[in-house]
Amino acid sequence: MDHEYFLTVYREQHLKADELHELKDNISRLISMNTFISTTYEKDVASMLARGASLSPIPESILFEIQINTSIDTKPYANIKELSVMKHEDEVLFSIGTISRIESVGKPTGSGIWSVKLLLTSEGDEQLKVLSERIREETDASSDLNKLGQLLRQMGEYAKAERYFRRLIR
Repeated sequence: MDHEYFLTVYREQHLKADELHELKDNISRLISMNTFISTTYEKDVASMLARGASLSPIPESILFEIQINTSIDTKPYANIKELSVMKHEDEVLFSIGTISRIESVGKPTGSGIWSVKLLLTSEGDEQLKVLSERIREETDASSDLNKLGQLLRQMGEYAKAERYFRRLIR
């Protein structure tokens, strides 16, 4: 019989109000991280960082709680405590492209810190497979530069997209 084992890590981050709204509007959907993500096993450490929000020009303080099912295949992550300068933070690093499902978004009563619960997804997640297939179908009929330009345009990176489209017409 297979037993599931979960790890929980935390990350503090400040978000703009529209970014928080985007998370709230996408509960049960997937989110992909476009950079390495540093987390900690220590909720108190992450919470302490989140309380420093008043010093940040970005208004919303968020405490991400990420659940990791260790029995499924996911993007790589590693405990880098021994490599970190801040060993007391018990740091776990997630690779670029890590995909999670947004489980919940809320603000506990009396707290100025938003709580966002994420569940790390399996590489075999059905919703992820459908999304990957759709992206493949949409980009399959055009050149690589055109694909990249279209993707950048969809991401709102208009100046970068324009550079690739200009290369195409040369």
